[in-house]
Amino acid sequence: MSGVGHTITRSTTAGTAQHLRQAAMMTTRTVPAAQVHLGDLVLLTPAGPVRRVTLHRLQGTPPVVVLSYAGKPGHQAVPAGHPLTVLTETPAPEH
Repeated sequence: MSGVGHTITRSTTAGTAQHLRQAAMMTTRTVPAAQVHLGDLVLLTPAGPVRRVTLHRLQGTPPVVVLSYAGKPGHQAVPAGHPLTVLTETPAPEH
């Protein structure tokens, strides 16, 4: 996966063997919203889509995290401790 704004869902990854290999090389982890970084891939709902974080701002008391995603207009405000699922690309196995 390269570039900003790619959306991956189960229906699009089933299309080609290349996409299946790419999807198989992704791992997930759940982190508090305050620990998300610019460029992270976040799973927006349990069934997808996945979006790249383009803005991450911590503000207010109690702290709120404001997030923006590539390809999705507007911002999302969530509590700093709100769990988000982040996808991480893992290196391809050596042959």
